[in-house]
Amino acid sequence: QLTASLEAEGTFETQTAFAQWQLSESTFPGQGELTLADNRLVIDNTQLRVADGTVTANGIALLDSGDWQAALATNDVPVERFTPQAQGLLSANLDASGNLYELNLAKIEAAGEAAIANAQVRIPNLNQPLLAPGDWTTAFQWQGDRIAVETFTAPGVQANGTIGVDFAQSVPIGDFDLNVALQQFDLQPFNQLAPQTIQDYGQLAGLTSFNGQLTGTLDNPQLAGEIGRAHV
Repeated sequence: QLTASLEAEGTFETQTAFAQWQLSESTFPGQGELTLADNRLVIDNTQLRVADGTVTANGIALLDSGDWQAALATNDVPVERFTPQAQGLLSANLDASGNLYELNLAKIEAAGEAAIANAQVRIPNLNQPLLAPGDWTTAFQWQGDRIAVETFTAPGVQANGTIGVDFAQSVPIGDFDLNVALQQFDLQPFNQLAPQTIQDYGQLAGLTSFNGQLTGTLDNPQLAGEIGRAHV
């Protein structure tokens, strides 16, 4: 249920308006404020509840040019509310800008930082996750059709590179090109990526270090690099 109050005044040439809104009895209840003055729309004090977490947003849109900019922050938002393949609590800060007359992802500029507490991601067709559950942190930029990962850290993992995004797919991860460093990494989950003939021949086990590149897609990942001493 959406309720709002509105105050407005002005002429055809210049208008000012102020509105407060509240969304209750909703999947994501919240409230916020809108101010229109000098042909500029300000979105302020916007907050939504997502389970026990919050999403806050502020923004400005210049109506004459269409230019806009916004800041979004999340705090302890459960990621499983948006995708069944992932678990964890997301806290993030994102700054974005674009133009109202070119509302497509390729024209939007965005960058941010994020952390997921107790993160876990399961890849379709794999029985167990490749990464051990734990805290993940990252800094990133949006490049129109892919995410440039400036830094990524997870238990035993450091990475940077690019990840393609295709929202037309059920799992929107496209091709990736990542530099990866592993420390004391468990080899067991990688058995799932090997062809069945190789799995029948033998199984990987133990802990190892690795420096190299992870490329390809989720359906056809390719790993190349140098493996350090494994403890099996």
